[in-house]
Amino acid sequence: MSKKGLLVIYSPQHLIQFIWYYCTYANGKKWDALCLPNCLGAKKTKEFCEKSGIFEEVYYNDKFFLESSLKERAVQFSKMLGAFCVGKKQQYIKRFLSEYVNLDLYDEINVLSDFGIISSAFVGLSDEKKIVIMEDGIADYNKRTFKNIYRKKPNTVNIEGFVLSLLGYANVAYFYPLKANSNCIKFSSRPNKMKYVNYKSIRQLYDYSNTNMDLYKRIIKNTYGDILDSPAVRDSDTILFSTPISDYTDKPEKYSARLEKHIAESMSSLLLKKHPRDKAEYSFEDKDFFQIPQTIPSEALFPCIMNKKLVFADLSSILLNIPKDADVECLYFDGLNSESLKGNTYEKYPDFERFKDKLSFFDLDNVQITRL
Repeated sequence: MSKKGLLVIYSPQHLIQFIWYYCTYANGKKWDALCLPNCLGAKKTKEFCEKSGIFEEVYYNDKFFLESSLKERAVQFSKMLGAFCVGKKQQYIKRFLSEYVNLDLYDEINVLSDFGIISSAFVGLSDEKKIVIMEDGIADYNKRTFKNIYRKKPNTVNIEGFVLSLLGYANVAYFYPLKANSNCIKFSSRPNKMKYVNYKSIRQLYDYSNTNMDLYKRIIKNTYGDILDSPAVRDSDTILFSTPISDYTDKPEKYSARLEKHIAESMSSLLLKKHPRDKAEYSFEDKDFFQIPQTIPSEALFPCIMNKKLVFADLSSILLNIPKDADVECLYFDGLNSESLKGNTYEKYPDFERFKDKLSFFDLDNVQITRL
C-alpha cells in the first residue's frame, strides 16, 4: 500500500498555502491532516480542513503545549534532555509523535514551521521522511545563529529556544539554527531574501506556473466561498489587517484607540481582518464594519483586494504577495518601540528607521507609512 502525506496544521494561513501546494505538487497523493491548537483552537481548523475536501482523515488534538503548567513543561524538557544524553533522541521523537498519529502511514509531512514543539518533532524525522516547511511569516527571514543568545536580552522563550535548538529539538525562539532543516524543502515568498538557508532547497511559494488552477479554484470556493462571495466583502472599500498589539505591550488600549480613530476618519466601508492572536475588540466611532472570521486566512482575500485600500497595522508576510500596484498603507505606532524594549517582550516592536528598513529590504519602498 502506497504511503500518504500528513499535513500538520495549527494556523489558518497554513491551509491556504497547503491548498496551493496540493494543487501544484501533490500529483495524486492521498493526504490526512493533524489539526493542533493555537489561539483559535484545533476544532475550528478541523472544520475548514474538512470543508476543503482534500483529506481522507482529519485528526485533531486540543492540548496546547504553551498553555501547559510550568511543571508539565519541566517534565517534558527533562525527558527530551534525558533522551538526548543517552543517544535516543530519535526514539523519543517517534514515541512522542505516535501519541498523535501512526507514523508508519506517512512518507511525507507538511508543516508550517520549525517553531512549535510538535511540528519541530516532525522536522526531526527529515532523515527518513520527506519534510516540507511552508512560510510562517516575516520571522522566517531572521538571521539564525547561536550567537543571538548574547545579542538578545534574556527572557524565558529566548533561553528555552537556545537550549532546544542546541539539542536539535525545536526552534521555539526563531533566532537559532536547527540541524534537521538541512534535509527539508522550504517554501518562501522571497527565496532571495532568506538569511537562513540551511535547507535542502528553498522554493518559490505561490508559483502558479504548474498549478492545476481549476482544482485550486474549486477547493478555495469549497473552503472559503461562503465568506468571499458575501456582499460585505465584495462592496467594501477598505480592508484593515490588524495586529496583536498586546505582543508588544501590556497596555495596548492606547494604541488601539489611535488605530480606531485613524480608520474612522479615513474609511467609508470597512472589512476588518483580525490577526489570529488579536483579542482586541474594535469600534470605529459607531461606523458599521464587517469582521472576517479569524479562522479565514488573509491570503484568501487576494481575489477581492483590487480597487480596495489595504491598511496593515504591522509588517506582515501578506505584503510579500500582494500586487505592486495595490493601494497599501502601513501603520507605525510611535512610542511602542520603547514600551516593547522596557517590558522586554518576546516580540520586539522596531524603531521607525528599522521599520522603514524592513520594508526596503522586501522591496516595498512604495508602501505608504502613516505614523500614529
